[in-house]
Amino acid sequence: MNKLYCVPLGSSARQFFISEIERQGWDKAFLVLPSGVLQNRAYAEGAVNVKNFDDIAIGLLNANGYTNLKLISRRTQELIVESLLKDYAAREQLPYFNVLVEKKGFVKAVTGLMGQLSRSGAKMEEIYEALNSWNRQGKLGLKDREIAAVYTAYRLRLKQEDWFDVEGLYRLAVFVLQQENPVVPWQHLYFSEFYQFDGLQVELLRELKNHCGINVGLMYEGTRPEIFAATERAYLDLGGFLQIDKFKPPVPPRAEMLTVLTENLGGETNVPYTGRSIRLLEAASREQEVRTVLRSIKEVLWQGESTDNIIVLLRDFSFYAGLKRLSDEYGIPVSLPQTAKLNNEPLTELLYLLLKKAVPAAPPVDAGNLWQVLGCQAVKMLFKFDAEKLLRLKADKFYQSTAAFTEDAHNMLDDESGQEFLRLLELAGSLPPLASVESYCTAVTDLLAQLNIAGVLGSAFKNGTADHAAIKNYLLAEAAITKVLKQIHDDYAAGSLLDKKITAQEFADIFYESVQGVELTLQRGDMGGVLITEAAGIQGVYYKHVFLLGVREGEFPSLKTENWIYNDNERATMVSLGIDLPGTIAGLNEDRYFFAAAVAAALQSLTVSWYSDDSGGASAYAEMLQNTFAGDTLKAQSCAPVSVYDAMSADELAEKLAAADRSNSWLAGRFDNWQQRTEIEYLREEGYGNYSGVMQNSALLAQLKKYLGNTFSASRLETYAACPFKFLVNYLWNQQVYAEADENVTSIDRGNLLHAAAAEFIGRYCNKRLADYDQEVLLAEMQQIFEALCAEYLQSGKLKDTVLLTYQKESLLKSLLAFVKAEYDYSLAWCGYKPLAVELPFGTADLPVSIDGADGTKINLQGRIDRIDDGSGGIFVTDYKSGNSPEKRKIADGLDMQLPLYLLAAEQLVGDGRVLGADYYSFKNAKRENGIFFDSDAKPPFFGSAKADDFNAVLANTRQFIAGYVSGMRSGDFKPQPFDKCDFCPALDICRRKNVNVAGGAEDV
Repeated sequence: MNKLYCVPLGSSARQFFISEIERQGWDKAFLVLPSGVLQNRAYAEGAVNVKNFDDIAIGLLNANGYTNLKLISRRTQELIVESLLKDYAAREQLPYFNVLVEKKGFVKAVTGLMGQLSRSGAKMEEIYEALNSWNRQGKLGLKDREIAAVYTAYRLRLKQEDWFDVEGLYRLAVFVLQQENPVVPWQHLYFSEFYQFDGLQVELLRELKNHCGINVGLMYEGTRPEIFAATERAYLDLGGFLQIDKFKPPVPPRAEMLTVLTENLGGETNVPYTGRSIRLLEAASREQEVRTVLRSIKEVLWQGESTDNIIVLLRDFSFYAGLKRLSDEYGIPVSLPQTAKLNNEPLTELLYLLLKKAVPAAPPVDAGNLWQVLGCQAVKMLFKFDAEKLLRLKADKFYQSTAAFTEDAHNMLDDESGQEFLRLLELAGSLPPLASVESYCTAVTDLLAQLNIAGVLGSAFKNGTADHAAIKNYLLAEAAITKVLKQIHDDYAAGSLLDKKITAQEFADIFYESVQGVELTLQRGDMGGVLITEAAGIQGVYYKHVFLLGVREGEFPSLKTENWIYNDNERATMVSLGIDLPGTIAGLNEDRYFFAAAVAAALQSLTVSWYSDDSGGASAYAEMLQNTFAGDTLKAQSCAPVSVYDAMSADELAEKLAAADRSNSWLAGRFDNWQQRTEIEYLREEGYGNYSGVMQNSALLAQLKKYLGNTFSASRLETYAACPFKFLVNYLWNQQVYAEADENVTSIDRGNLLHAAAAEFIGRYCNKRLADYDQEVLLAEMQQIFEALCAEYLQSGKLKDTVLLTYQKESLLKSLLAFVKAEYDYSLAWCGYKPLAVELPFGTADLPVSIDGADGTKINLQGRIDRIDDGSGGIFVTDYKSGNSPEKRKIADGLDMQLPLYLLAAEQLVGDGRVLGADYYSFKNAKRENGIFFDSDAKPPFFGSAKADDFNAVLANTRQFIAGYVSGMRSGDFKPQPFDKCDFCPALDICRRKNVNVAGGAEDV
């Protein structure tokens, strides 16, 4: 019998399937599960033969004689797509995508779309016909036809070379089943815990049903569409050829409130929450969230509970990188291994820098590349010379070439050290600037061997200069890099591209991309420990205690765009064409299903946690849990601070004791670095210093001054003024806040587009009065400029052609037309008002701007003035803002440096002339505002009743502010002193901004 067993939330047909297979014989049937975690669980439950879906396709092909198929990796697929795109572009057959072919990420996006089209279930010919017959006009039609052509060429290329991607394996398996008397090595197949099947998988199941028994267990309840939207498509597809059985397998006993939650999640009840089986925890930071959860787990273990009965779930491991370390701190055995990322290893950095050194460059740049190599930690570990000593040479002398530097280096080093330095230079010189992919793979592999890592580190260990941990890291990195190089070789060989000539920089980029995501296992996880896994891999399991972390907006659920080439609106239309592609809504439905399955796994206790800060808090899932119960009876609890008496780890105890008693000699003898542990907080209380944002090391300060340089922009100065610590993080640590790309026009792109349109429009009317022209003509001209810029931004990828763009373009155009009308009215009101220049750079040879610093050195200023106008008797400066403009008081407070710097540049520009003033034009508010002017007799009409400021006084204050800020930077003063809210700061999680005591020192939060 072929059946679809629909089980309710929190249930599974898996155990029933295992018993059925035991009855039939494990030699005749397989259990098919979607993840390794579930497969391990099934083995523990008595299963013998457990496979994943790919194993079924491969097993079927092997049984029918297809044993030597040429399988290609995802990287090889990308290489094939890249070669096709470049070929089409060279033949001028990609008018829509042409400008994107060389853009980073484009090939990956197209390759991803190729896979989605293949998995849709539609055949190559059907996809080609559907996209070409869509008959969309203009650029959208071009896009459809180009994708159809590239997809067809991709599939034909695989067929021609007899290559197979995963989708090709499934298609071949379907083809085999459609032939007469195929060999099917199973009598029964049982699929459980899948929540979706793509078009190819459904097609394969449909064909398998004709040759063996197919039974599928699916968690689905038609009465709760919000929870089961992710599985509804599978229910409809499979229900078309399998008999539906609403199956209720036995479930272990659940706590009363958890039963109410499981049976009613997504709806509301009149049942008030009682008891302690469900906890909602809100923390102030991610670390506090993790520590609170781990303390709760430790309490459960102290009560005698087995680790087998506890599971920790989260949506994405990348948000919880320190989970293993903290688990070890609390002495909790967990399944997570201790890992390190290969891309962060010193050996990886050394190879990447040596490849960059092989790139031909101007002599000063080549010398700089050598200095980067010398600064690498791996050089200090693997070569017997003092690299720091050599790097100090460049602090004392200006070098314009590598030859001059290496000559001085050899003169400084003794014979043995000089030979080691020469060995490094020879290794660097062994990498060619231009070679085939195969030659580079061989050259870098040989270079690794010549480094003699095991021998060098073995000697270092004997000398006491390297420990076991360092040796293990380097040897694991060497093995992993060797494997990566082989994979690069195999990927290019599979695509017949080994002979492709590339530059050293191109291979360096290929190497760097290939090591991303590779992890070194420094210590294996404890398989008998608490299971920590992602919620996406767990359905239909039961644990007494479930801990679900990271239920925070933006993290769980996570809004992701499936592939930007076709937006959600287009994908919805494509279903009617016979092409079913996943969309953003599907991702949200999946996350909701994962959350429900995770909640339903709990039998005795459920703990759901998140942290809240300035950038976000609990996701809607927390409210979903609360709404299940009557009134406001299920409340979130704030994570409580931990006292000395509640400490559950040595570090936790030390931290609390350090704050309470720093002079305890007994404790000093039992904790490492006790003096430092105890003194840091007291040093912070006494005032600012090394531990609260002020650099005090003289050598570091000397390097800092060189790194800062002598040239500053308004944005750098404003960042320092707003918060010195944020400046440190942004400009010295080079850390930024990154947001995942989505369908919206970003604020940066919006601002750039508005600025570009305004500059293009005003630039056409320099030395002309707008009021002398017909306003309707001006508006039409702006609309033409805007459409041309939008087309340019779409082609470059700055704008994504999504369903939202139509509305966003309307908003942008409305702002620009309002700008034209406002400028027209200003021109009518101010007779002498006409544009003189747009996008005028300063800080250049043509317009140098500088002031004297506090120490007498020159401070150079640079930037670009959006616009300068003639205002009858002087010039007037304008800066465009896409949003609100800064309040005028910020100029007096030294927090707005944009207009003051423009005024310094304007003073330099006019010489003996006159500067009338400056202001902001806000596209958001469609008016000029928050400006400053200096002559009541020549006041622009848009200043109303405002009073004039003193030009010389404003400039004097500006020079004083700049000198003070630069002096603070150069002196290493980077205190956490935010002037306003800490929005969009990359240091939010580490900053001590929230506690600044009366004495001025910063305390931990």
